[in-house]
Amino acid sequence: MDKYLVSQHAEYSRAFYQQHIASGRVIVNEKVQKKPSVLLFSGDRVSVYLEEKEELSELLPEPIPLNKVYEDDMILVIDKPRDMVVHPAPGHSKGTIVHALLHEIGERLKQEFPEEPWRPGIIHRLDKDTSGLLITAKTRQAKTLYSELFAKKQLKKSYIAICIGRPSATEIRTGLARHQTKRKEMAVCPTGKEAITHCKVLDFNGKLSLVLLLPETGRTHQLRVHMRHIGTPILGDPVYGFAAVNASYGLDKQQLHAYSLDFVHPLNQQRVTLTTPLPSDMTSIIMKEFQNDKLILK
Repeated sequence: MDKYLVSQHAEYSRAFYQQHIASGRVIVNEKVQKKPSVLLFSGDRVSVYLEEKEELSELLPEPIPLNKVYEDDMILVIDKPRDMVVHPAPGHSKGTIVHALLHEIGERLKQEFPEEPWRPGIIHRLDKDTSGLLITAKTRQAKTLYSELFAKKQLKKSYIAICIGRPSATEIRTGLARHQTKRKEMAVCPTGKEAITHCKVLDFNGKLSLVLLLPETGRTHQLRVHMRHIGTPILGDPVYGFAAVNASYGLDKQQLHAYSLDFVHPLNQQRVTLTTPLPSDMTSIIMKEFQNDKLILK
């Protein structure tokens, strides 16, 4: 595993990764692995926490309001606002979703996830400036079951985005890997992990498209990279977008919203379908550019 991490992030040494693995800061398929000799296989999900790990007692609850969309004994689904980080990371030690969850759920969350003190209850992530539906787990069992739903592609997500130009592709299928020189970015790569996105154009005004994006896989920055790859980047995207066009609209955040979730509850076998409204700034752009309020409800 340590050799793989060096191959993906060569800016850190093998000894650096071995130390992080031994101290429990590397997660493979949602489980902490403390042996550098662990073998990795195609499809494995590897996360490395590079910041000095905080003890859970140092992660103090913060009374940050959460917009709850759905809640039961296992999970809490929230509508994450833009400009909010999911869990603590370098440069973001406060004001995250995790801090809000600790306030909302309390000591039980600490007890359920002692091996993941920096991200208790987090099943999946949304980028800092992507708004919308985020599933969080209240229990270890919930995290295991919902992680399996993601892995088996039985939890369907849809996103609404405003793109520059009109996408011609209805399916985008590529490999994705870490950019060779810009290590915080992702790039299309033939030898990368398979990434599949389905795309449906809802409207086009000659300059911009309102699109429905259906990711079949869940790679880092997948939708943003895929839309740039086909020449129609997401409006406002500061990393993968067109800077001049973004500036002309006065935008520096991607116009991307996690709009819906659809899954069968793993315990009671009831279908759960959730949606959440677009943020007001995105709605304003849609109304101005497409002049059709019905699009907002689709």
